[in-house]
Amino acid sequence: MIDVSAMWADLFEFAGLLNPIALVIGAVMGYFAAQRRQIIIAAFAAAVFSLMADALLRSIGLPQFAAQAGPLAAFPFRFAGGGILALAVHLIVRRQAQKA
Repeated sequence: MIDVSAMWADLFEFAGLLNPIALVIGAVMGYFAAQRRQIIIAAFAAAVFSLMADALLRSIGLPQFAAQAGPLAAFPFRFAGGGILALAVHLIVRRQAQKA
């Protein structure tokens, strides 16, 4: 049986909010976002592609991030993590462009 506190810890760590694949995808898409509306698309793409990468890792037998909660529980956390980083990168890039 899955311990509920361990599941929540996984969701706030590498399996969910701090998933490196979701963060990288969110940062790259936030860098190229032309408008703030595209941040939502970047967050969704980060969550979807990180779950696809986890499924690929699982199918070929490579070690993956600890995901006790499952993909449906991890999706909103990866969405939030990717979206927050996409927004941060977008704001940094826009401020740098205004200064130049």
